[in-house]
Amino acid sequence: QAQKRRRKLLLIKKAQTTTTCAVGVSSGPQARDKVNLSTYAFLFSEIVQYSHGRVTSLSQLHEKLSDLGKHAGFRMIDVLCLREKTPKRETRLVNHLLYIQKTLWKTLFYKEADRLEQATASESTFYLFEDDPVVNRFISVPKDQSKYQNAQI
Repeated sequence: QAQKRRRKLLLIKKAQTTTTCAVGVSSGPQARDKVNLSTYAFLFSEIVQYSHGRVTSLSQLHEKLSDLGKHAGFRMIDVLCLREKTPKRETRLVNHLLYIQKTLWKTLFYKEADRLEQATASESTFYLFEDDPVVNRFISVPKDQSKYQNAQI
């Protein structure tokens, strides 16, 4: 009976754990079942270092990190759409971007993105701004690459 009880406890613990892609970043007291901020910063730092070692220019690094962010963002949007269990999916660009600014950003970083702005040069280009990006807190940039911005992922 003791072995059965242990097996049940293990199965319950496995059922209660969540995958990393289904949770956001947290450092507060309600951080249960969420990714710790220092763990997230370490993972992001390793991604940047890994990518930096495989490119020859700063523009290639921006492109590589942007591609990684794009793929992760697409997957996270799919997860959120499945969680909501509503068949409605935004088809208008601005509404979709507002969904990303509010819902997706809040899920990933526990706060909404600060601003959504349209580029002046193109009607189809928009920018999301965050005044204090989580990804910049623990990563230092070498002096020779001062134009590099981690948050552009």
